[in-house]
Amino acid sequence: MSKRKDNIGFLVVVLLVAGGLIKTGVDGWQAAKKRLAWPSVRGKVLHSKVSKHVGKAGKDRGVITWFAEITYGYKVTKRDYKGSYTGGYQKYKTDHAKKIVSAFPAGAALKVYYDPNKPDDSTLHKDEALEQQFFWIFAGIVVLLYGAYEFLTNKE
Repeated sequence: MSKRKDNIGFLVVVLLVAGGLIKTGVDGWQAAKKRLAWPSVRGKVLHSKVSKHVGKAGKDRGVITWFAEITYGYKVTKRDYKGSYTGGYQKYKTDHAKKIVSAFPAGAALKVYYDPNKPDDSTLHKDEALEQQFFWIFAGIVVLLYGAYEFLTNKE
């Protein structure tokens, strides 16, 4: 196979990967932006605990990750719903997960944001995922720039 065909194949792969990363970021950003307009209701923490996960494969085999699990209830137009939040992931330490759990003890009142078109879809932090989507967009641009550089400088 000629070097030129190899370069074109490489470019196609780079475009697919970069496009996928950018699309993931843009789609996630649009969904997160819609959440900013969600209304809120008062809810109640039903259960709150620190949990652990032990990695089972590869470099994470045996690695303990601690996280917070919060289950909450809320009511929209006289109908009861349940939601959950999982976060505060930290390897080997429980500090962050314990801090989250202490902020959301069972029985505590909290603000729940919900999708008015699908009230069973809810979140406690409606703007949390917005910034995270820029990572995917940035990663896609980096892959695209790297691929363009490699393609343009490798003319053999």
